[in-house]
Amino acid sequence: MPASLVFPLAILNWLSRNSDASSARDAIFLSNLTAFTLVGMGDLLVTIMPGADPTGWLFLVLNLAFAIAFFVVGRVNMSSRVLRTAN
Repeated sequence: MPASLVFPLAILNWLSRNSDASSARDAIFLSNLTAFTLVGMGDLLVTIMPGADPTGWLFLVLNLAFAIAFFVVGRVNMSSRVLRTAN
């Protein structure tokens, strides 16, 4: 799965960067986390295949770093309404 498929998420992130805490912003965080995790897992599968390009490890690390960053930032910035319903 090419990382270029996450460009629509980048546009969504840019356009919603100044939004207030809401369930829509929470959904953006969760979709970013999901997308970058899945792309990273796809990179892992493609990279460990025999004859794979070793530069795939770079993309694997980058995508998983983004996934971890979205997890950390999203967890800190989730709206209080979402956190109340999760408990």
